[in-house]
Amino acid sequence: MPTKNTQHAELLNVAHKTIQTLISQEHIRKAGAPLLSHPDLHTRNIFVLPEDPTVITGIIDWQSAAVEPAYVFAGEIPDFAAELPEQEVSEKAADEHSAKDQAYANLKADVDFCVRSWSIVPMICPKFREASQLDDSVLQLLSAPSNGWLDDADDLRSILSGIKRKWSELDLPGESFYQEIQEEAAALEIRQDRKRSTQRLQELLSRQLGCDNDGWVATDCWNEVLPRYREIYRSFVESVAESVPNEEADDLWPFDQR
Repeated sequence: MPTKNTQHAELLNVAHKTIQTLISQEHIRKAGAPLLSHPDLHTRNIFVLPEDPTVITGIIDWQSAAVEPAYVFAGEIPDFAAELPEQEVSEKAADEHSAKDQAYANLKADVDFCVRSWSIVPMICPKFREASQLDDSVLQLLSAPSNGWLDDADDLRSILSGIKRKWSELDLPGESFYQEIQEEAAALEIRQDRKRSTQRLQELLSRQLGCDNDGWVATDCWNEVLPRYREIYRSFVESVAESVPNEEADDLWPFDQR
């Protein structure tokens, strides 16, 4: 019986063959033009004037900047240009005259402006435009080495499965190299769905608490953030108690602090 390491090695071999097939297509090769870009262009790395946040005073965290294929950057949207989730809109809009609702309306207007601004990037950067037009499943595999997704067998299976489903639609020659068993595919989808739920929860927490996605909080904000964090955790456990056991709910929670 093959070990996990052997299975992972086989998946890497399938990924290599699939990538070779992808880059044999001219439009995908063009999307791999070299591009210099900031690798972590998120709000925590952009400094602005407190009195006028439209004025950028500095951008930090350049140490990982490199010239890479354009498709490495095209699959990610910076957090300042990510649309607010619909669920958050419905929760906050119950009383349109409340101060909270007005604050949220202002925030949404700012986010919508950032989303529209980011949508212009492909128009002014031809290399980025070529890459951003690729199918999401193709972008995921091509950028997998840079994002560390090749290290996780489940992530790799999920990416290869996505390309397999779209093989004909992508007009790729022959057949997909990835073979999956239906029972394994169902179990994989459950595991990946749980991982996606944790990631969404992590992003929501970072917005509500004003911390990084990894949970980092400035020392001088700790006493203010911790009570809010514990209250959100308590509400989370209560909200999922009827649908999943406490152990599973705890596994979904992205941070160690309880």
